[in-house]
Parts: sequence; C-alpha cells; structure tokens
Amino acid sequence: MRNYRNKIGTEKLNQVGAAIKVKISSRGQKEPYKIGWAKIDTGGSHTHIEKKLIESLKLKPFEKVLHSNSSVEKEPTDRYLIHMYFPKLDVEGDFKVTASNMKFEKFEGEPVMAILGRDFLRECKFIYNGKTGEYQVIIET
Repeated sequence: MRNYRNKIGTEKLNQVGAAIKVKISSRGQKEPYKIGWAKIDTGGSHTHIEKKLIESLKLKPFEKVLHSNSSVEKEPTDRYLIHMYFPKLDVEGDFKVTASNMKFEKFEGEPVMAILGRDFLRECKFIYNGKTGEYQVIIET
C-alpha cells in the first residue's frame, strides 16, 4: 500500500485545497517532462492539465469527447494521453486528460499543472479531514 499524508492546517486546506506532487510526460516517453503540483478536485469528472503544458510537451490529441463547460453546454474537446508519476506515492500510470485554459495558481510556491478528477480518484482512497487540516491519498498495490 502506498500512502501520502499532508497536514497543512485547517485554514490553508480550506483556502487552497489538497494537492500532490506530480511529474508529467508524454505517454511512452521519459523526456521532456515537467514537475509541479496536481490539485485534487472531487467534483470534477475528468483530469485536466494546462494547455501550455500540452504545448510544451508537444502532445497530440488521440480522441474528441463531449465535455461540459462552465455553462453546462457540451462541446467537443480534445483528449490526450499522458504519463504521470507521483514521487510521494512511488506510483505511476498513463492517464487520459483534457486541456484547460483556466489559469492554474501556485501551491507552496510551485506551479499547479493538473487538476485530478474522479477518473484519478477511482484508483485510490482519498481522505479529507477539514477539522485537522490534513488529507491523505492511499493506493493499494
């Protein structure tokens, strides 16, 4: 079992949410890669990465899916295959992601590059404790 626990305090967890360090590269390629944070979004169905990251890794779309935007209209959206490695869990895998135009903020001074949706969360156990200001990601191997 792989386990990552982070206690950042109640106020900070409430303001910025939960995140985990990630290394992102193109599927099947070790380089180029980028290292930053992935925030956990329990309300999002799909994992998203920054459009700039897709461009810098020179990723090519492999399919189009209908995706709901903020006005709940469905629009065709490109999907990409990426490889993510989570150093704190020592776990890696390939994921289907969509590009996001939203401005991702920083977490603990480093860039947030991805928003992990329920497609990621279904592979693990996620524990969020707002009273203690900590969260935990557990992956059974």
